[in-house]
Amino acid sequence: MEALTVQQRHLSLPSQCLFAPTELSIPASISKSEFSRLGRALSQIDQADALWRCDYALAGIQQFGKEQGLALAAEATKLTEFNLYKCSFVARKFPPHKRFPSLLFSHYRDLLPFPDEFLDKWLPENADKKCSPRSLRALAVAAFGREPHTGKPKPKKRAISIRAELFARIQQHSPTQQVHQLVEEILESWLTAAQGAGKTALPDSPSSGNEADDSIPRPSYAERRAAQKATRLAAKKAAAQQRRETTEANKARREAERLASEQKRNAKRTAEERQKGELRAAGKFRSKIDISFSECKGRAGEFVDTENGTVKIPKAAGRTSRFNTLEDALEGAREYSLDRGYVVVPYMCKRCSNGHPVWHLRAAAEVDLSKEQEEIRIQVNDFIQSTRASLRHEHTQA
Repeated sequence: MEALTVQQRHLSLPSQCLFAPTELSIPASISKSEFSRLGRALSQIDQADALWRCDYALAGIQQFGKEQGLALAAEATKLTEFNLYKCSFVARKFPPHKRFPSLLFSHYRDLLPFPDEFLDKWLPENADKKCSPRSLRALAVAAFGREPHTGKPKPKKRAISIRAELFARIQQHSPTQQVHQLVEEILESWLTAAQGAGKTALPDSPSSGNEADDSIPRPSYAERRAAQKATRLAAKKAAAQQRRETTEANKARREAERLASEQKRNAKRTAEERQKGELRAAGKFRSKIDISFSECKGRAGEFVDTENGTVKIPKAAGRTSRFNTLEDALEGAREYSLDRGYVVVPYMCKRCSNGHPVWHLRAAAEVDLSKEQEEIRIQVNDFIQSTRASLRHEHTQA
């Protein structure tokens, strides 16, 4: 295919293509590369008719399928596939033999919703009226009797600008203070007189269907403001009520959670007290050894740095039992474990050890033996196994 050139708005056309004011003729034998080259040329033509793009998009869909044809056209013209797909609707709805030199793409686009039977009869009679796309559509709606989308009568009104002084003078002669009614009556009378005199005039506009509504007095500014204020106040009250309900629901939910948590704690405390009572009845709780439930706070004379300077750490308030050797600590752990019914093990307290090791007792699940020496770890693990075996034996006998 020959290249397209633009020189002073005159086109040098390829022999395979035919350009006319209302048509772009593309041969069926065109290849993909030629089709893409033609699209790039069209996109560079100054003020090219949009109807050409419609024919181009429709030809791509017909020749190469919807997806591939639109993709090729979009890549060549730099337009979106959606835009080209919409353009193809115009080319399909209005083939070249149904187009008119006086109508543009926007005219055909606005007439797309109307049925073909109506347009085939109405459009040839009204194509030469030199109307804008919006005005031509308004005439089509008037002739068709309704909007093609909804199927219901939906007349439209247009706003015009007149001088403020003229508006004030017209308002003085308007009996109902509805100036637009008086203006419509004057224009209707003028159109009737023009038609009677044989002058060119626009077709009679259909009845708006709002005559009964126009007779109803329009609410005053104060009434409209009062209605708006009442609406806002009602919305504000509804929002406040919703916030109160949400707050009360959250409060009830938190109270229910608190009661459930308290019941759970009470049940756990009751179970512990019952277990302790059973152990006392079995002769338990005789051991005088005190185990460590928390970390020691340090020896007397130990200091730490704070924001307020160096502060002395007080001794622990409890009476945690101290053992100087691991053997004594294991013996004390055995006595306490058999008395209380659960296993405690010794651990070396770094804060209390000052030159020589000091051992405390704690529940086995809370002691990290991985930090102890291997020999100590072996002894403590053997102690745990033997103590658990003794507790299971006592439990079986009970």
